[in-house]
Amino acid sequence: MLDVSVRENERVVVLDVRGRLVLGHDGQTLVERVKQLVAARQLNVLVNLAEVTFIDSSGVGELVASLSSVKKAGGTLKAFGATAARPRTCCGSSV
Repeated sequence: MLDVSVRENERVVVLDVRGRLVLGHDGQTLVERVKQLVAARQLNVLVNLAEVTFIDSSGVGELVASLSSVKKAGGTLKAFGATAARPRTCCGSSV
């Protein structure tokens, strides 16, 4: 399940994203949350990915769509906190 919470200060909105940013996840999508911010004219956005456990191509698409939405409204969106993926192993082998 994906969880997106919001923290605000005077100039910046921080979206803390937790869980798996993947196709078909439960909960509110990142794009939906960003659209709400754009509608409220909160256009300086930081996306904290430190607690994201996995991102697939759909998740990358959500990040790109979010960036596009904020940029079109004249704002900025930056992501931070992503960690490098560890190689997956299959069937007990050490590939």
